[in-house]
Amino acid sequence: MIGISGTRTAAFAAAGALLLMAMPAQAQLVDTPQNLLKAWADAYATKAGEPMTRIYTRDALLWESLAKEPAVGIDAIKQHYDRTGQNVAERSATVGKIQLNPRKRVTMVVGTMELKAKTKDGAVRNNQARFSMTIIRESRRQWAVLSHHVSLMPQ
Repeated sequence: MIGISGTRTAAFAAAGALLLMAMPAQAQLVDTPQNLLKAWADAYATKAGEPMTRIYTRDALLWESLAKEPAVGIDAIKQHYDRTGQNVAERSATVGKIQLNPRKRVTMVVGTMELKAKTKDGAVRNNQARFSMTIIRESRRQWAVLSHHVSLMPQ
């Protein structure tokens, strides 16, 4: 009996592990609006869409500075960050001044950031930008981006 029970337990554990691997990425645990900005900058630096999907809501909206139309929904946002990440060898975002307008479940964040990129041909871009984010508290310890707009600073 012990051998059969142990085999069943191992089979259930293996099936559970496969199920977890097949599930979509879970939201990254972000407990404050300030930590959400840090998580966004860290995910941006990866040059991939998948890490970004962990900090946006499923129905989020992203309107990037050069886009004619917003990316709506997590799949479109993932595609945006995958596409823009392909063009660079490395990139980073440094959040500058921010202003928070907190409410119980929603916080508006506006601020500035420096977006740096090194293209695959070696060219370097340093862009000053302004941004706004509407972030929501999805649970006691989880904040996520609901709406995000970025535009380059006027010259």
